[in-house]
Amino acid sequence: MILNLKLSEGSCKRSDNITGAFVTMMEHRKRAPVHKISSLNAQEIAHQVLSWLPDVDNLDSKTLKKIINRLKTGQHHTWLIHFVEGDGSQDIEFRKLPAMLEGRATAHDVSAFAKDSMTTKLESLTLDDFQSQRVGPSSQSMWFIDFFAPGQITTDDLVKSDLCCVDDEGCTIIMLAARHNRIENLKELLDFSLKSVDAQYSNGLKKALDLCNSPALQRKLKQAHQRRQNGIVSPGLLEFTMEGNADKLYCLLEEGDVVDTKVNTN
Repeated sequence: MILNLKLSEGSCKRSDNITGAFVTMMEHRKRAPVHKISSLNAQEIAHQVLSWLPDVDNLDSKTLKKIINRLKTGQHHTWLIHFVEGDGSQDIEFRKLPAMLEGRATAHDVSAFAKDSMTTKLESLTLDDFQSQRVGPSSQSMWFIDFFAPGQITTDDLVKSDLCCVDDEGCTIIMLAARHNRIENLKELLDFSLKSVDAQYSNGLKKALDLCNSPALQRKLKQAHQRRQNGIVSPGLLEFTMEGNADKLYCLLEEGDVVDTKVNTN
């Protein structure tokens, strides 16, 4: 609320001549304290208001174990836990989280990620699961399984040639993500390596395009297919061959690619 001091002199007197105020959200039975805002800079005002919000809770290992045990038995409400190095309470940005309804380095991204994770059924599988009818060949359910090594996973752990691997039906990872409507996974794969997307077999890109129902991702797949058709592959063959770069040549050329001898004949 903005109050004109000259036109609303009476209101200003009743509000004790405060030019700006922040009212904390408290129980309606209690009188909410009023804090003065002295700055006119938007960033300074935002920082000042956030400093008045309640700080995030710092959890020790003992409290965390209690929360996990109670969650397993359904005796506790949902928690949003952010693991940081050092004192996380120093990051004033996270004070917005408890009051947010929607919105990853920022509070908005963390809140959105947490909401999506709550609606996604995620399970940790063991070796016993693969030896039973649950996930094995006799399973009646469809599973999308992500194999990863223990510890923190980074983009360096995903080899670019992995995007070109195929299953028994000849489907690449990109095609499988499109088939099962895993839009977030497909977006990550398409953003990971442009060259690996271009190295996908042309028919595979067409199939993924038909399976995907996201306009934004369809545009990326269509652009990748057009780049192949418009000569990115063929000029690359000449360039990498002249350089003697076998790795790039292998990544670019797949079995079934047709080399147009009319392109770059010089």
